[in-house]
Amino acid sequence: MKGNDRLFFLIEDAQQEAIDLVAIRASQSLPSPDCSHRMFAATAFVQDHKKRLAKFFALAKGLFDAGVLFVVQGVVKVGVQFVAGDVAHTAPIVTGCRFETTTGVLTHPARLLAACTFAFAALLANIIIMTTTVETRNRARRIERVLKRIYPEARCSLDFANPFQLLVATILSAQCTDARVNLVTPALFSRYPDAASLATAEQAEVEQLVRSTGFYQNKAKNLIRCASQLVETHAGEVPRDMEKLVQLAGVGRKTANVIRGVAFGIPGLPVDTHVTRLSRRMGLTTHHDAVRIESDLNVLIPQSKWTTFGLRMIFHGRQVCDARKPDCHACPLLPKLCPRIGVSH
Repeated sequence: MKGNDRLFFLIEDAQQEAIDLVAIRASQSLPSPDCSHRMFAATAFVQDHKKRLAKFFALAKGLFDAGVLFVVQGVVKVGVQFVAGDVAHTAPIVTGCRFETTTGVLTHPARLLAACTFAFAALLANIIIMTTTVETRNRARRIERVLKRIYPEARCSLDFANPFQLLVATILSAQCTDARVNLVTPALFSRYPDAASLATAEQAEVEQLVRSTGFYQNKAKNLIRCASQLVETHAGEVPRDMEKLVQLAGVGRKTANVIRGVAFGIPGLPVDTHVTRLSRRMGLTTHHDAVRIESDLNVLIPQSKWTTFGLRMIFHGRQVCDARKPDCHACPLLPKLCPRIGVSH
């Protein structure tokens, strides 16, 4: 795994390490009044925690360009020079903080050490966030452009004639292929063309119609309950608001985003298993939770392209980036745009 990719997944850990390290440095007490004893104690303290410093440095080295890395190296060098006794070079200006080699500091070496560590941790945390966000956003938008080129027709694979039919079909698509759903819905829509008719349906009859989509009992129950909610609360119409959609039986954020984006043209990024898998492999998120993944992607992709980006990610997941055997050799995103995180071969 490349340094940048590894760093992406360790950002949160690194920041927590930084916080812990700063806290330890700030609270470190060196009781000896003798400066030489203090210097020895400070040196020993750094040695005890050199693994943490080495980890930070390795992470930084994997991401930062030469100019920024020089600054980070400078902060590390301050601590090294200080604990080595080279106090003549402990006055750099970093992020607006000046470390003075005055008598006051020399008589309190732990304070200078804490200040150096704090500056290093702050630089690392802030530059990681800024650099990673910008770099990842640029890469995400290049990915979006490539996917648009290879999948120019970004459309929902489900067959529907109106928002109600799309809602029903999307509920049925859970743990089922769109192709299978499209085989089932013609008979279902013929028997129940609107929310009012489905709301009064017998569950056993609906179960028979949707049996081949899997989990048919729960799906039939959700469809009838959802239709009843539409009739009782929304005059039989499918609402546009996210808050109202997710209150419907069988509807989560993924389904709601599909409805909003495809049926109503309201930007929304549906996160299904394909989008979850691909966004992690591409290094666009570190999360597993769909809501957090959606939030990460929304920051990276322009709002006007949320829906089509989600649909194209789904297409790519089905046709190229398979869960078990991704066809990386046929993927146009390699080698520059996809780090293949988690792919072993």
